[in-house]
Parts: sequence; C-alpha cells; structure tokens
Amino acid sequence: MGRSSHRAYAYLLVPSSAGLTDEAKKRLAAIQELTELGSGFRLASRDLEIRGAGNLLGSKQHGHIAAVGFDLYCDLIRETMAEIKGEPVPKAGKVEINLNLEAYLPEEYIPDVNQRLNVYKRASLIEEIERIATLKEELKDRYGALPEPSENLLKVIEIKIMARGLGIQKIERHADRVRINFSADTPVQPETLLDMVMADSRRYKLVPPGAIEMYLAQQAPEGIFEAIKGFLAAIRKNP
Repeated sequence: MGRSSHRAYAYLLVPSSAGLTDEAKKRLAAIQELTELGSGFRLASRDLEIRGAGNLLGSKQHGHIAAVGFDLYCDLIRETMAEIKGEPVPKAGKVEINLNLEAYLPEEYIPDVNQRLNVYKRASLIEEIERIATLKEELKDRYGALPEPSENLLKVIEIKIMARGLGIQKIERHADRVRINFSADTPVQPETLLDMVMADSRRYKLVPPGAIEMYLAQQAPEGIFEAIKGFLAAIRKNP
C-alpha cells in the first residue's frame, strides 16, 4: 500500500490587521514565513524573541529550572548537548548548591535578555575565583552597583569553585543549618570532619550517610556565605 499524499491545512481567520497588536502581527508573520517541514523549532525560537525569556532566569522561575536550580539546570543542558554532539560528558566535580537565597540577574538590572543570557553563560564558565572579581567590576562599570540577588549569584559561583575537588555533591541550607553532602570517593578524611565536630559540637554535627551539618549563627546572606567559605577553606587546608 502506498503512502497517502494527503496534507493537513489550518486556516487562521482574523477580523482585520488594523485591530491586531504589534505582537500579534509579528506572530502571524512568523507563522506565514515558517511553513516548511521542520520549522517548529525555528517558530518556537521566533516566539521567544517576540515575547522575551520571561521568568526563565528571574526570581519567579517555572518548570524544570525551578525544580533543580539554575546551576544544575545549566549542567544538565551542557551534558545533553555534549551527548548529542557525541562528545565526552564530564561527570566529576558537579556541586549542587541550594541556599534558599535569591541569586539571579534581575531584569531591572540588565533589561536586555540577550545581555543577561550572555552574563549567565560567562558566569557559569568561570573556573578561577579571581575572574569573579573581574566580572563583578565589569558589571558595575556597565550597569551600576550590583543588586543583592546578583551579588548572591557571584558568591554562589565562588562557593562552587571552592567546593570542586573536595568530593562535595550538595550544599543545602535548611533554616538555620547548612548540610554538606560528600561523595563516597571524597578526598576529605573522616578524621578531619570528626575533629571539627569534637572541637565545636554546638556548631557541627555529623549526619549519616556522608554529610555534616553546620549551624549558622547569622541568617543574613553575607553571614551564610562567609560561614560556608570558612568551612570549605578549613577542610581544603586540612583534608
């Protein structure tokens, strides 16, 4: 039996172009232009250009990016793209960080979505702490003083860099405590963590399996970041 040559058609009827908004006219023009097979992705991309990226990278995130966090979401996208291209997918050194703090670039700070995406991309590729200061100065020169969510974003990246190589899988804040989960092959010796607990049992507590909890004396973002950075510096110095 041969294949059917029938083709489906859709007719869109509008009362008058004069009564359409500029955005609606752009959408109709995009549909008229992209009619060939396989145009779905290009049409979706054009729609994104028309409406903007919305809250995808803002404080009100939706869908998968809200569930896993921006940092892990970017890692998942990089891994997927590498798999599609047939490139090796690095699995080591991934650190999931969730401190329940606003850490993003506000639309009011960088209004242009393409510029925001570019800064996010650059920030996610930073591997040396010194480059964070360079990016911060560049942002201040171009857009003005950083709002608190943007300051937090850069500090989260700094913590991620410090945590690399320590076998840390996750750093997560729960109310007045931060839990640090280690992988089974972490280079950090159990004795190092045990010594910290014995030296200050009111601040540290071992939590099986393979985690330590740290009490936060300060709930302000600056105090939270300084406490985590101090802990990471201590175990890096005495692994």
